[in-house]
Amino acid sequence: PRCIVDGKQYHINDSLKTANVVYKCLGTTIEPLGCYFVNANGQEINVSLGQTLLLDNVQHRCRPGNLNSSSLQTSCVVNGTTHQVGQKWDGGRGFMQECTSDGFIMVSDCIVEPGVNVKIGQTLVHKNYLHSCVRTDSGVRYNADPCGSSGVVCPSGPSNTNQSGQLNPVVNAGHGQCKFEGHILKVGEKYPSPNNGFLYQCSMDGSMVISDCAIVPGLTVETFSMAADSTVCVRDGVGHKSGESWTEKPFELQCQNGVASVKSCIADDNTKISVGTVYRLGKSKLECQKKPDGKVSLISETCHGDGC
Repeated sequence: PRCIVDGKQYHINDSLKTANVVYKCLGTTIEPLGCYFVNANGQEINVSLGQTLLLDNVQHRCRPGNLNSSSLQTSCVVNGTTHQVGQKWDGGRGFMQECTSDGFIMVSDCIVEPGVNVKIGQTLVHKNYLHSCVRTDSGVRYNADPCGSSGVVCPSGPSNTNQSGQLNPVVNAGHGQCKFEGHILKVGEKYPSPNNGFLYQCSMDGSMVISDCAIVPGLTVETFSMAADSTVCVRDGVGHKSGESWTEKPFELQCQNGVASVKSCIADDNTKISVGTVYRLGKSKLECQKKPDGKVSLISETCHGDGC
């Protein structure tokens, strides 16, 4: 017995890869074993069925489409650490992340101070400040405004904590949604389009993405990729808020809506060289050059005489 996929023949127990899914040949049918995704360095990263992987600031989810999600063990993998459904952790730079029942990695809270958080869509009064955690079209934003300042009204009361010592939420706000083919969907909600037969899912940025595609008759495997929270750039396990700059020599990077880009090049004397400009350092000419493919390089050329 053999499996025939895309015109190629496979023997029993052979593995094959197609559409980011790894399969095993059982003889006349194929069985999904997991998924694989490629990072920025071209390296393949394997993802088990039921897991979500945060890779290069993009979430990748691997889930069998023909199984009941409630009976499937789901987990999220972040920087090599596995988090179970409902588990929260410090995502860096003032935000808590949570592994949802659908396998999404989502920002759940804004961190006010160690041990004090405010959930998305809620506000709280703490130390005479009104703290708010709001999801916007571009991501999650945390604000702290002094009580009594212009336009800021803080609820009055003897305490803003409950009997368990947890902060009481003051205001509940709405969550993200998608508008698609005349329907309003919540983040994570799916919708089968009667126009083309594809199953779409509402992503965090308000866009609809195709979540299920048929691989072979009667068998579907979902490989879902979506942008991580757009206000945070994750570099080596550290989150940077949108607009924040940091140094990774020889470059100065800046986070813009979840994407890290080169802001300038840094010379040995720590002089910052704007992209597209030239700097003279001793007997060297340094150019912060942006290539046609969008990558930025620091080019060094030795000068001879008065010129280079």
